[in-house]
Amino acid sequence: MTLNISLTPGVQLEASTVVGRAQTGVHATRSGSVELSKAQIKSTPVLFGEADVLKTIQLLPGVQSGADGFAGIFVRGGGDDENLFLLDGVPLYNPAHAFGLFSVFTPDAVKKTTFYKSDFPARFAGRASSIIDVRTVDGDMNVLHGSVSAGLLSDKFHIDGPIVKGKTSFSLTGRAVHTFFLAPLLKTKESERNYYFYDINAKLSHKFSDKDRVYFGIYSGKDYYKQYSSSDWTEGKTHFTSDSNSNLLWGNSMASFRWNHVFGSRLFSNTTVFVNKYDGRTISGSSSASESEDEYSSTTSDYLYTTGVTDSGIKMDFDWAPIPRHSVRFGVSAIRHLFRPESILTELQAKDKSSPAVDTTKSENLVSDFVGGEFGVYAEDDFTIGTRMRVAAGLHMAVFTTQGKTYYRPQPRISLRYDFDGGYSLKAGYSRMSQYIHRLSSSVLTMPSDNWVPITSKIRPLTSDQFNIGALWTGQPAWECSLEGFYKVSDAVLDVRDGASAGTGASDWDRNVSLGEGLSYGAELLVRKTEGKTTGWLAYTLSRTTRVFPDGSINNGKPFPFRYDRRHVITLCVDNKLSDKVSLTASWHFASGQMVTVPTRVVSSYDVNGTDRMGFYIPARNNYRLEPDHRLDLSISIVNRKKRGTGTWNIGVYNVYAHKNTLSLDYGLKGDLIGVQYGDEAYGYYARLEINRLSALLFIPSFSYTYSF
Repeated sequence: MTLNISLTPGVQLEASTVVGRAQTGVHATRSGSVELSKAQIKSTPVLFGEADVLKTIQLLPGVQSGADGFAGIFVRGGGDDENLFLLDGVPLYNPAHAFGLFSVFTPDAVKKTTFYKSDFPARFAGRASSIIDVRTVDGDMNVLHGSVSAGLLSDKFHIDGPIVKGKTSFSLTGRAVHTFFLAPLLKTKESERNYYFYDINAKLSHKFSDKDRVYFGIYSGKDYYKQYSSSDWTEGKTHFTSDSNSNLLWGNSMASFRWNHVFGSRLFSNTTVFVNKYDGRTISGSSSASESEDEYSSTTSDYLYTTGVTDSGIKMDFDWAPIPRHSVRFGVSAIRHLFRPESILTELQAKDKSSPAVDTTKSENLVSDFVGGEFGVYAEDDFTIGTRMRVAAGLHMAVFTTQGKTYYRPQPRISLRYDFDGGYSLKAGYSRMSQYIHRLSSSVLTMPSDNWVPITSKIRPLTSDQFNIGALWTGQPAWECSLEGFYKVSDAVLDVRDGASAGTGASDWDRNVSLGEGLSYGAELLVRKTEGKTTGWLAYTLSRTTRVFPDGSINNGKPFPFRYDRRHVITLCVDNKLSDKVSLTASWHFASGQMVTVPTRVVSSYDVNGTDRMGFYIPARNNYRLEPDHRLDLSISIVNRKKRGTGTWNIGVYNVYAHKNTLSLDYGLKGDLIGVQYGDEAYGYYARLEINRLSALLFIPSFSYTYSF
């Protein structure tokens, strides 16, 4: 017999205790996993009041943000491209808007977010540092829900409910930026600028029976940046005109179909078919003309740059409970990757008065498409031994084919947990992860020109081996405390060679990079209060990350610190319910300065023509540590409950005391001619090194209003 019961949240059973097998958090067998609810994400004070999944994750131990205020994720010494972002099980390649200021995950569309950083379940593969698994709202099959929100930067809406009660439901979420607010801020006397982005999440769910359900979901998110400038002037009897325009477009689109089938009381499956695409474009043009009584000439140039990647795949995942002590998962997957690393088209047209014909020059630089096949099979078991020992063991076997070469990568994972009296437990684990994709970028920000490229016949997969051991305590109701140490070794870490350019095109990228070794180790402390009027957590990370390239192509083969080697990171988050209507949330963040490469002095040299050239001397890679970053963020929520809904005001301040956290450094030569006599000519040049620090995001207030029903 099948019996369906609808439960109301918040009911406490006093006569009995219901115990489940936790998949995440301190009660799970594995360590290093956290599940974030929609409420936690929305209550975290962030830039412009835009609640953000990734910026909430940045506040957890072992995670760094890269540039302060941006949505980059650097986990335990790994790069930003070593994180696997999943939206309903489908990978996304560029999960950021506004060059990295915000993520693409609209909180109203998110049901839950699970973050893994150490003991990885065997069902996940493809990246070396972390997994961010975002699941969207399915839609209520009985009652209509919705919300509308207007803020300083964007507007949002969400609605979900039944199409056919008890059978079919839908969920629809949208977000867009105020262009009328940003345009005046970006406009200058010389040029007009505008920027906007949007996100759309849609999902349909249908229940055929208690054994079969299907889900169809789509996501589309795009960024647009436009700039236009023009000028005209007269010199003597000649009139000059010029204008230029630039358009940047980038974004993701995804569609997935999932079939959930129950075979019986012990076995069910999820079959997912999907396609996703990332596309980045730069379109620019310029024209200039000069005209007088006797002469006329004009030139026009157009430039088009495109890059992107398209995936199509299928996954089959099975959950099997043979006996109560075992929870088994197994499955297979196949993904076809189509990489379009780079395409550059240019056209130049010139015309003058003496010749009415237009002289046209075209050039085309296309990088051949890369096709990669990724196949995986896995099995994992979470089981108990006696009453105190729990074990989670699994194996993921991955195969990646590219350029006629096949790479095989077995990835074993195991986690152990032993419970003591008094709420004390010990955890230990080992995980191996392999990665077959890299992102080429010349900036610390997320740019539309970033290229995604696969491993090649010369570039082997990146592999990380991570060991961890930790202790946790849950002996006091509503309190959790964990201390975890980790040791992570990475092989085939990729970086740009000394003397090469990070902005070199994708056509010869593998000749400008080297493969080395990475080492990261440290300890993470998390103290968390989960219930009561005041909740929150204190997180502290002590870590060190180094890189070495034995072939001598980088830093002469000597070890050097990773750019995001921040020795100390402290985060304090507090959420205080002052009353039933008012809540105050605060977060304070401190991090040791990141490492950067800067010259230490100016040097002089002669080129082949005998000309004196001034330059910089850089003694080592990442040779200078910036000042520490720290800031305080505050927000207050005021709830007004009405008969037909709830109105919520949210007022916040980002970087309350306006600390100047360093975004980047700019250095150059500054000097003057000096009178040094060489024969009959005075010659000489004196230059000194000048380094300037760039800071942004100082004391930014925000507000928003949300009506929900």
